[in-house]
Amino acid sequence: MVASTIGGLTQNKFVEVGGKVELVYPRGTSSWAYDGSGQLKRSKANYALATFQNGKRYNADLNGSQNIAARYWAYKLKLAYRNGCQLLSSKSSGSKSRMPIVLSHLWRDKDATLLSEP
Repeated sequence: MVASTIGGLTQNKFVEVGGKVELVYPRGTSSWAYDGSGQLKRSKANYALATFQNGKRYNADLNGSQNIAARYWAYKLKLAYRNGCQLLSSKSSGSKSRMPIVLSHLWRDKDATLLSEP
């Protein structure tokens, strides 16, 4: 309840000064590594610490916030749906991963765009 109250007050103040609030579906953003290495393992002793599949250790909340930002930009760049699922090029599965959008997807798409420009 406190978090929703703080969030509501923050949104209201931002709108008062002329900002536009965009909501992002946050589910799963803390459980997938921002670097695209896969799902995270959370430490039982320190739940805020996440271990990536490649062995890197990182703050789970910071990882989640980077993935939330990536979902926002992927939606704005028309790379994903609002809920964070990737847009599929066809109805058949196979060409695109079903992994939710993470920050590394934006890096790959940016590199592909830069390589295709004259």
